[in-house]
Amino acid sequence: MRELIATLVAQQGRIFEMLQFDERPRLRRPVHPTRLSKLEAWFASLDCELPQSYRAFLSECDGIENFCLSYHLFGSPELLAPDYPETCRRAARAFPRDDAGANNALVLIGSDPETTNRLFFDTQHELLLPNELVVFDGQPGQWEFHTSFESFLEFRVTVNEITIARIAHLRDGTQSE
Repeated sequence: MRELIATLVAQQGRIFEMLQFDERPRLRRPVHPTRLSKLEAWFASLDCELPQSYRAFLSECDGIENFCLSYHLFGSPELLAPDYPETCRRAARAFPRDDAGANNALVLIGSDPETTNRLFFDTQHELLLPNELVVFDGQPGQWEFHTSFESFLEFRVTVNEITIARIAHLRDGTQSE
């Protein structure tokens, strides 16, 4: 997980740099054991377990600000915030399921108020891997499905590689004109 996070942060830093944006990904310190226990209890209250790969992520960093151009990756500060349930309900309204907001079925783990992209765990979807909630990433009308949080992160490595290549191509093409 540590290497995967390092790769993603380096890639995103490069993307921001290539686009000449001031933002850069910012990793938070690993989750404190007390907050991790609170998250475990919180997930248990949703009748599920804290996903194993998300736990591994939190043990490396308790969220990443400016994870990508579309959103921040949440950690315990967002999930345990008093206003989180309402934030999650509002975000879930765009999800294409009739019961998306019912009984806290969706857990918002990535967003930014300036975009419509969201990242969710789905607590009611059938588990496809042991102790791993499925993940939905995208925006209204365009959702990507991932079998786990780790598979989502691995997918982002591939997406970032493509993005870096496209930006470089556009930049090189512009320079040659």
